[in-house]
Amino acid sequence: MLLLIFIASATQHGMDATAAEGCGNLWAFQRAQEVARGYAETSRLTFEHVAAGIRARQPEGPIPTLPKELEAVFGEGRNKIIVVNETTAARHAGSEQAVKETVGLNDEDMWQVHPELSTTGPCPICRPLDGTPRSYWGRFFPGGPPDPHVGCVCTIVYAFERELVEA
Repeated sequence: MLLLIFIASATQHGMDATAAEGCGNLWAFQRAQEVARGYAETSRLTFEHVAAGIRARQPEGPIPTLPKELEAVFGEGRNKIIVVNETTAARHAGSEQAVKETVGLNDEDMWQVHPELSTTGPCPICRPLDGTPRSYWGRFFPGGPPDPHVGCVCTIVYAFERELVEA
């Protein structure tokens, strides 16, 4: 899915489909490895934390049913947030690659929040970035969305796109 989202975003932003597939294959392979490593590490740390809590509450005797804390590892909420985050990452990576290779990235590329896509509205991290140019947001989040936080649904409106609308 990451590959398909990357390709769709890249071609939408002007990249040739064959080139988008080639770039997307490499990006999706690397991203999948990063996500898998992060998932495994977060799971390990959560398990260690839960196990320490169980030992502290019940040093001897049978282990009670697994605590609710394990929802953080196996729960539906974690999977949903990963899907949202990685969709944003793939969409952004595809568009950045295409724009970079076609018209070039621009200091006037603008950050755009999407409260309608978020279950909680714009977050306190992204709200102040809304409408700011790359020359500003790039100092704090040079990788763009979803770098500010997990679950970010923001996008970049590229300067060339605004010029097309205004023309």
